[in-house]
Amino acid sequence: MIKENLKNLKDLITTGPSGSGLFAPDQENLLEPITNLKVEDDFERCIQCGYCRQVCRVYNSTFNEMDCASGRNRIMKSLSSRNIDFDKEKIIDSIYRCMLCGNCHEVCPVGIDTLEVFHNFRRESVKKGVFPEKLKVLRDSIVKNKNPFLESGTDRFNWCSSDTCKEGYIAYNRGKELSEKIKSGLVADNSDDLVGYFVGCTSAYRNNELVTSTSRVLDKLGVEFIVFPDEVCCGSVLFRTGLNDDALELVNHNITMIRELGIKTLVFSCAGCLSTFTKEYTKYAKGNLGFDLYHLTQFVPKIAKEKNLTIKYRKRTKDNPLVVTYHDPCHLARYCDIYDEPRELINMIEGLKLIEMKHNKKMA
Repeated sequence: MIKENLKNLKDLITTGPSGSGLFAPDQENLLEPITNLKVEDDFERCIQCGYCRQVCRVYNSTFNEMDCASGRNRIMKSLSSRNIDFDKEKIIDSIYRCMLCGNCHEVCPVGIDTLEVFHNFRRESVKKGVFPEKLKVLRDSIVKNKNPFLESGTDRFNWCSSDTCKEGYIAYNRGKELSEKIKSGLVADNSDDLVGYFVGCTSAYRNNELVTSTSRVLDKLGVEFIVFPDEVCCGSVLFRTGLNDDALELVNHNITMIRELGIKTLVFSCAGCLSTFTKEYTKYAKGNLGFDLYHLTQFVPKIAKEKNLTIKYRKRTKDNPLVVTYHDPCHLARYCDIYDEPRELINMIEGLKLIEMKHNKKMA
């Protein structure tokens, strides 16, 4: 009898996502919610079920109702109906303690787009003068130095000297020559095979191992690529903190730079940069960026299959593989819906064996 009831629950037709609740419906039974609300007003549909509490890392540290999606939705409902006043000091923690991971959206039984709702909450709050003092330092650094790390903009390419990363050094100079050619009035005549590598601030200033490894991987694949000498911050930090207006200058600069160089394929090693281009840049370009976006974990298997390449981890063998697992980054997975290609890449590497964690993909 119990098994029969469970099967019936699986047949339930609902607007919620497949991960909703204890008895999750089958994927084919999911429907888009019928609503006339704008997506930023989606909080009005919150039913206060509390599923979001179970998956919110912040709430499970603070146990403060203001820190989970349902509590934040209740605050926005009360503000919207004017049941409470907009108190800048009391509301700032609720606005900015959210990590915007998107896990609450995955378990919401009514399918509220919590990421868009909370992004909008920050944008509107900024307009009303709410912004943490610590974040003002980052904002000022991005506006002045074009990076959030309070580093000089001229140090952005210190990682790619001829001594530290030969492949990156060649790609940087290739990009510099192309840029100077364009600025002198000549037309870019590079082939469609020329790839642009958008490095990003974190790799350029803090995680040099990632950018040097990416450059070497692209070189090993036989890919002709450039690094952009005029690259600036993608603006991810500004968008995530509600400073969209400040980010637009960066958006316009980077899009113009890439288009003028005639690049049709843009590769990222930073999931945050990719998600910013995928979500915000595409939106501001009205869906027509003029170039294709790839994360490295998408681009490598694509090229390997096109060139019929074999990838091996030489420290182990097929019979004695190194066991690895994969964590789905929020910006790559929930923001960009990229789940399969990274796993495909790992499975392509001879000498590795992928074992999934209990919580993976949309529930990572």
